[in-house]
Amino acid sequence: ARDVIGPYLALMFVNVVTLTCWTIIAPLTYERFNHRGTDDWNRVISTYGKCTGKTGNITPFLTVLGI
Repeated sequence: ARDVIGPYLALMFVNVVTLTCWTIIAPLTYERFNHRGTDDWNRVISTYGKCTGKTGNITPFLTVLGI
């Protein structure tokens, strides 16, 4: 078990640093959008949402996490 703890801690450290940098540099935000169409009183019938990045490109972060 001791021969596993070194690589585990190293990978965990890289993951924590990468995700922390991602959160600080290019945070994801949840945005809600309206579907097309309204009811008889001109109210929106349904909406949908997704996480989007406001700034930057997420490719470097995903590359580091994928390695």
